[in-house]
Amino acid sequence: MKTSLIVIGSVIIAVLLVQLINPSMRAGTYGVLGTIFDAVGWSDGAVNMYEKSLAQFKKLDNRGGMAVAYRSLGGLYETRGTLDKAETMFNKSLAIYEELSDKQNMLTHYGILGRIYHSRGALAEAEAMGSKSLALNESMGNQEGMAKDYGKLGTIYQSRGDLDKAEDVFNEALRLFESMRDKEGMATTYQSLGVVYLERTNLDRAEAVFKQSQDLYETLNNKANAALSYVLLGEVYRTRGELDKAEAMYKKALVIEEGIGQKEEGTAKTFSSLGEVYRTRGELDQAEAMYKNALAIEAAIGHKAGMADVYVSLGHVYHTRGEFDEAEAMYMKSLAIVEALSLIHI
Repeated sequence: MKTSLIVIGSVIIAVLLVQLINPSMRAGTYGVLGTIFDAVGWSDGAVNMYEKSLAQFKKLDNRGGMAVAYRSLGGLYETRGTLDKAETMFNKSLAIYEELSDKQNMLTHYGILGRIYHSRGALAEAEAMGSKSLALNESMGNQEGMAKDYGKLGTIYQSRGDLDKAEDVFNEALRLFESMRDKEGMATTYQSLGVVYLERTNLDRAEAVFKQSQDLYETLNNKANAALSYVLLGEVYRTRGELDKAEAMYKKALVIEEGIGQKEEGTAKTFSSLGEVYRTRGELDQAEAMYKNALAIEAAIGHKAGMADVYVSLGHVYHTRGEFDEAEAMYMKSLAIVEALSLIHI
């Protein structure tokens, strides 16, 4: 820690000396300081430096520098979860990059803004960003970029419930990934198509593409996504009522997730899925244990929506047992989170 502080201090002193020697570099100097402060976790200091950098670049009428400052501010606000401010900053930097015809930075910003809009549920705006990115990649002959854009658009259509359009663009992505022999892209797209088929309850097709995805991820030694493929296969079998097969898939996923030290939302969902298998069988003690494992992970990572779902599942266990006070407590905890997150309107 002491060495890190010495290094950071030395960098700051060096940067400040450059500023004194060459005042025209002041704008860039503030930007460097902002990056340093951001790296050490001093977010407010970073914002202050980026704003100073922006002000200096405005005085110099340096459009490229202004775009960098806006982008830096957008990144900080996105990290903070202040998405309105992040969106504003990224749109300002995008406008400059479009004015400068800086295609690579335009593509980067279409991706960033598309992600922000999608996370906020602004699907029309997310689609617009994806379509702009696709058109630009197509004009540049960038097949890899086009394939990724088709994948992003497919996810947007899926969120909207337009499964036919989602399937169409996922197939376009798959065609391009196959032509490039991009196994990672193929595996991801097989998973995406499988989810579409699963939502339609076209279980045979879902099973087939999830197996293709799982095989590719194992070939690539991508353990985290191989585990996800096992979970998705478990969902297929659970939907069919093949609970033994579902249980086996979820357990395979857990072995991988625990082996790589993965304790995140996906692992919590695997525990919850196992809980559903046990609850369906009437094995309530095992179901309760799985849900509690899921709840511990959701709480540890601060995933409130996931916690709300698990509280409902625990409530069902207690209700089935006739433990109505415990069931009510779980349902009330879930409701409190849902209301706090404004997931429903009471």
